[in-house]
Amino acid sequence: MSACCQRNYLQNKGLLLLSAVTPNVYAFPSSLQALSPDQFNLLTYAAIACAGLLLLAILFGAFKRSRLNKQLNQANSLLTVQQERLNAVSVGVILVDEALAVTYANRTGAYLLGQNAHTVKGKGLADLLPVEAQQLLSQASGASRELSIQCVLGQRERAYRLRINPALSQAAEAHMMIIVEDVQDYQQRLDDSAAMLDHVSGLFDGQKLGLAKIELAAQQLTVNESLAGWLGIEPGELSMEEFMQRVDSRDQQMLSVALERLASGELLEVSTSLLAKDDSLIPVTLCGALAEHTGESDSPVAHMSVADCRQITRARTERDVAIQRFNALVSTATQPVYLLDAERKFVDANRAFLSLFKTDLMYIKGKPVSELKQFDEAFKALHQTRDKMTTSRQAITVERDDGKRLSLQVVLQALAGESGAAMGIIEDHTEVEALTHDVAEAKDRLSMFTDHSPMGIAVFNREGDIKEVNQTLCRQLEMNSQQLMSQSFYQLFSDKAETDKLTQRLDRHDQAREFPARLKCGTNKTFSTTLHANKISEIPEEYVCWIGSREEQDYLNSRFERLVKYASVPVALLTNDCFTQFNSAACAFFGIQDEEEMLGLKLTAPELHGATTNTETLAQKLETVGSRGQVVTLSWQHQYQQRVLPCELTLIPILRDAKLQGIICIWIDLRAIEQAKAAR
Repeated sequence: MSACCQRNYLQNKGLLLLSAVTPNVYAFPSSLQALSPDQFNLLTYAAIACAGLLLLAILFGAFKRSRLNKQLNQANSLLTVQQERLNAVSVGVILVDEALAVTYANRTGAYLLGQNAHTVKGKGLADLLPVEAQQLLSQASGASRELSIQCVLGQRERAYRLRINPALSQAAEAHMMIIVEDVQDYQQRLDDSAAMLDHVSGLFDGQKLGLAKIELAAQQLTVNESLAGWLGIEPGELSMEEFMQRVDSRDQQMLSVALERLASGELLEVSTSLLAKDDSLIPVTLCGALAEHTGESDSPVAHMSVADCRQITRARTERDVAIQRFNALVSTATQPVYLLDAERKFVDANRAFLSLFKTDLMYIKGKPVSELKQFDEAFKALHQTRDKMTTSRQAITVERDDGKRLSLQVVLQALAGESGAAMGIIEDHTEVEALTHDVAEAKDRLSMFTDHSPMGIAVFNREGDIKEVNQTLCRQLEMNSQQLMSQSFYQLFSDKAETDKLTQRLDRHDQAREFPARLKCGTNKTFSTTLHANKISEIPEEYVCWIGSREEQDYLNSRFERLVKYASVPVALLTNDCFTQFNSAACAFFGIQDEEEMLGLKLTAPELHGATTNTETLAQKLETVGSRGQVVTLSWQHQYQQRVLPCELTLIPILRDAKLQGIICIWIDLRAIEQAKAAR
């Protein structure tokens, strides 16, 4: 063996010994030493190569592990980021297995289930959900597509939507994934919308308006309480066929066509009648429109309002009746009436107006007042102003085409609700003014007549206040008119008894005829009068009194009484069939001392006749005197105080205005003649 080989051998041997790591190396030192240098070198090279390969493998494995650890760290970091992201989202993410046990839940999902991310795993999802969602969850587990469940989760008492996706791949290592979304705001909006809809529907009910929701595809209606009440049904759903049966048969075809147009987007507006529960027809107006958000859907929805037109129909009928009455009133009014529009053109006029202006309606209708020659400038000027708020009243004098001047009182009233329209009413005062002039002249003539009347005249009221006197009364009582009118009529009487008696007669009979009285004069004297009073007015209550002088009558009465009293023949006066006066000769004839014994007795009284005397003949003679006014003379025989008094009785009537006032009885004593006859 060469030195070089020997040296290499020794070096390789040393390296081999140094490289040996197991105790087995030391177990075969003799075998190794027994090798030849070439073998040993070959073995050494082989060992070095193996050691290099081993070192290379170790280095490669360490590098690969370092790389895998780096990838693992990156994956764990990414997983942590993804987990944090899932925990950060506002929706819950929950994974369940086939047994519906939770295998994963992010922080939000676990919180909404009332758990945390660690305690929720392995628990049954159905046990963590409300009762109403449990059955739906079991149904969703067998579905093939995503389903949604809405419920209120007790952790926050808010509305949540559970989106269940059952179609997960095997790589997901889960049977279903549930996404939990907070829909409280949307639900609140829906609740608010529903409440608003209920509120609006309630307003329809409160205002007695019918409301119907129409599902055009299903031909189904949902009616509110008002409409249901009119139809006599319960509020709720109603088929279109049933509704059409309650529509007036004359309008069913028209309404069907209108509903078809409604489905195409046109507005519905139909006036018809609905059959009420009492089989009466209710006039209504139907107005409807298609809901825009359902216009392109498979089930379009329309809303229809139903307005009860009974009041409108009743008001329209009352309006027509009122118009007819107004037209009838205008046409039959005795006063001239005319109607003008806002342009002051004639709309209508009654016959009295046409007759007043001698014209015809066809000539003035539709023409303005200012352009018609039938009316003068004064009438035209009255209609130039257009005051809508007040009533104008004006007196004008109009000259007609025939030259006659008319005194008119024109009242122009704006019509309510008609912008600028007006109604005119004319009062023709032409005849009134003429009559007023005639009345004034008549009053002047009457005043002149009363002032020249031979009798005094006074007008007074119930209380006695003197309203008017004539000049004759002033001369009679020696006072002027102011003095007389400043005192009561009853104060003029000198005797209060006469005042009371006159007042009673006026209260009972509203008149007093030939009432004797004595009135006070201005010179403290009295004036003997005869009063004739009559009521001339009820409201105010007034009387007129004619006052005549009784001086001549008193003189005649005095002469008559003296004649009766001092006559040499027996004379008596009968008033109302009774004796009221006996002269001294009559008292001597009957053998009495005082006339008082005879006053009040009738001429046919039994006291003046014997028991066998028939007084019917005398009564007939008295009737003849009273009824015919004739003087009757007859032979008669009285018997008074057992004395027989034969006589010739003359009955003379006292008449005034053809009325019997009394009878004068004159007796001729025939006792001496009868005694002479008996002596002969």
